[in-house]
Amino acid sequence: MEKLLISCKFNSNSSSDVVGGSLPNILFANFFKKILNYKIILHDPFFNSKELLKPFCDNIISDPIIDYRDFDRVVSPLFYIGDLKDKKNDKIYNIEGRHSFDKNLIIKKKNIQILQKKNFYIKDRFDPVINLKSFDIPYHYYYEWMARENFRPNIKLKKLLKIPLQTNERTYSIQIRKQNHKTFDNNYQGNDYDDYIRKLILKIKDKDQNSNIIIYGLDEKTNFNNKNLLDFLHYKKVVFLEKYSANPLERAIILSKYSDITLSTINGFSCFAKYLGYFSGNLKKTQIINSEPNLSKMIHARRALSAGVAEKNFQYNSIFFKKFEILKNNKIENLKFN
Repeated sequence: MEKLLISCKFNSNSSSDVVGGSLPNILFANFFKKILNYKIILHDPFFNSKELLKPFCDNIISDPIIDYRDFDRVVSPLFYIGDLKDKKNDKIYNIEGRHSFDKNLIIKKKNIQILQKKNFYIKDRFDPVINLKSFDIPYHYYYEWMARENFRPNIKLKKLLKIPLQTNERTYSIQIRKQNHKTFDNNYQGNDYDDYIRKLILKIKDKDQNSNIIIYGLDEKTNFNNKNLLDFLHYKKVVFLEKYSANPLERAIILSKYSDITLSTINGFSCFAKYLGYFSGNLKKTQIINSEPNLSKMIHARRALSAGVAEKNFQYNSIFFKKFEILKNNKIENLKFN
């Protein structure tokens, strides 16, 4: 049987992308195991999934260094992020990142070449033997693909940590993200953000007095600059998720197991937890707060190559991402509890 490798490590000769870009590959490995006639190998040097999880694919490799020639197929979900080359004069344009907003380049289409920049076998980026093995689709399309297949993942902890929650009461999981590289109108920062979170929790408790509140994204042991907010959170007896696990994979699965409603920005970690939650039947609602104002800006619109994969169009027909309800004008008074 042919071997397919999917890796949590995107780049073999520099640091990998953020946690939210790496975690979904664990989910994709489980998906491929169900639908493809391949031996599915997960490369996970980060999250200790082999020890944490019950079996969900054929094998897990934790060694940071692997030989991609040992596999028949390799998966690179961030394939379209990179540089642009004008083949006529060999000039290379860096078009990744926020500095490339609204940048216009005068290049004839026939002379355009895309150079894969974020690729977990980048040191061999021009090796035709390896590149011919690649199976490249942007990672958020995998989420949509899985949702359309109604794929129910088999990602389960060998031992689920118990956290102190009142039984038979609704659980709200709130992400704390005081610093965000993306800013939009009506978003809150600094002390205004702290006040926003306080008002949010007071509104929840006013409408749902006995509810549980889980806070994630805030480590109470290291965030000394958030003392006023921390004092309020302690007073309201919220559960700090980071207190129970330092492993992002484990935290995401805990969220998916216990959350009825999530309130967060658009980010990869939360998307991973939300998919697990929705398709296990636990998560009921997703509210997007202090984040993108509409669907057209949801995924990777900041990346200059997004037009090539129609990122701004597919969300409106999406099964998965249309589950995300964006809080109107980011105003707490518009929060719905139905």
